[in-house]
Amino acid sequence: MSSDPAAEHAAQSAEPLAPKVTALIVSYNSADALRRCVQSLRASEGRDLFEILVVDLGSRDESPQIDTEFDDITMLRLPKHFGATKAMNIATRTAMGDYIFYLDPHVELKPDALVRLMRHLDGDDDASAVCPLLEEAGSGRPVPQAYRLPNRETLDAACKSGVVPLAAVNVGDGASPVPVEYHSRAALMVRKVFVQGMNYFDERYGHYWGDAELAWQIRKAGKKTLILPGARASWYAPPPESKSKALEADRWVGASAFLRKHEGFGAGLGFLFGAALRALFSFNFGLFTALVSGQKVDGNQGPI
Repeated sequence: MSSDPAAEHAAQSAEPLAPKVTALIVSYNSADALRRCVQSLRASEGRDLFEILVVDLGSRDESPQIDTEFDDITMLRLPKHFGATKAMNIATRTAMGDYIFYLDPHVELKPDALVRLMRHLDGDDDASAVCPLLEEAGSGRPVPQAYRLPNRETLDAACKSGVVPLAAVNVGDGASPVPVEYHSRAALMVRKVFVQGMNYFDERYGHYWGDAELAWQIRKAGKKTLILPGARASWYAPPPESKSKALEADRWVGASAFLRKHEGFGAGLGFLFGAALRALFSFNFGLFTALVSGQKVDGNQGPI
């Protein structure tokens, strides 16, 4: 018996289309901010074009139950704080979109921001990643969001100052897209195929530095990361981070891994040795122990 082409076409048309974008939020103990971020996504234009995927890093607040409040999001609950790098890898492999929009929960999008970013990637083959212009919530002032990629010289200076430096770049207030070397994962839309092509994020990084590695790979490929001033988002400054030795050590261990990959094994080892000596001479024995052991945030560390 022959089938009815019109009926087949109607059945195919009724099937839901795969999302174009996956908005991927990595969250830890930030329930109020997460609600605000998800609400802004749900109010965005083109809602049928994207999915919302939240990956929770073993939070102890209400964050892991946020999907009971919003029935149109997907929730991935990790039992421990495995670090943002591993969390992004797990969630990116789950994501259905062609573009992955990595979001910090402290970002609130303007209604047209996501569609503007998506359309630019659709039309610009030279761009691998695009970002909205981040403004301070309340004042509307631009917040630091673009940086120069660190190198051996700037990171060696960190061992003397005790702070891992990132040189912020002024993106101006014009209307044209602004190319930048390095944009954090606070609000970063990237082609999923690019992340797949670099074999996802290098898990030698823990919580920090995965976004710097992505920026380095984009530059190496001769592609661009752009800030689109026409796409806007508000930034709500989070409370001060935990002073846990695990997170503090992760910044230094991640910087060492970055140097080891791109400046040579000796550069990375020397950097970590210098950071450990500084911790020792500052009587910061907890940090010294974590650095000597190469402890990163990967689920094996102590409480965050």
